[in-house]
Amino acid sequence: MTSIAFATYRQLLDLTADGRGVDGIFRLMELELIEPFLFVADAPAAAQRFAAAICRTVL
Repeated sequence: MTSIAFATYRQLLDLTADGRGVDGIFRLMELELIEPFLFVADAPAAAQRFAAAICRTVL
């Protein structure tokens, strides 16, 4: 799964990988491709900037 995420990370607008080291090896616990809460209420123009970024990415 890491190679798939790495190959396409430039196309993702938000990616979070959570994990921990176990015996010196990174163990993936969660791969989040979207942020459920984007804090758009804190920055009024954030929603429009995010929508514009989506349009640039998919169009």
